[in-house]
Amino acid sequence: MLLRFACAPGRVLLMLTVRIFGAPTACAAGVSDGWRSAAHAIGDRLARMYPGKLRFEYVDMLDPGLDRFPEVLEKVSAEGLQLPLVYVGDELFSAGGKIHGPGLRHRIEQILALEEL
Repeated sequence: MLLRFACAPGRVLLMLTVRIFGAPTACAAGVSDGWRSAAHAIGDRLARMYPGKLRFEYVDMLDPGLDRFPEVLEKVSAEGLQLPLVYVGDELFSAGGKIHGPGLRHRIEQILALEEL
C-alpha cells in the first residue's frame, strides 16, 4: 500500500507500507518469537533509511486482528506459503526463509523511484 499525503503546493509525500507477517515458533526451550525480533530490527533500520517515506508493521499470524488481511489468509491457504511473509505495499515480496534486507531495500527503492516520476 502506498499512501499519499498532500504537503507543499504541487508536492505529494509518499508513504510506503512494509508489512511482515510471522508467528511464534516452538523450539527446545519453549516458544520463540524470533520473526518478530528480526522483523522489528529490519523495520527500524528501514525507517532510519527512509524517514517519512516508509511505514513498517509486524503482524502476528496468531493475532485475532489478522482478519484485517483476508487476502493474506487466502494466499497462505491456497498456496501453502511459509512464514515469514514480507509485503512491500500490496506486493508479496517474499515467503519463507530469511528476511533478505538488501533485496528488500532494493525493491523499496524501485517503488519509491517509480512513484517520484
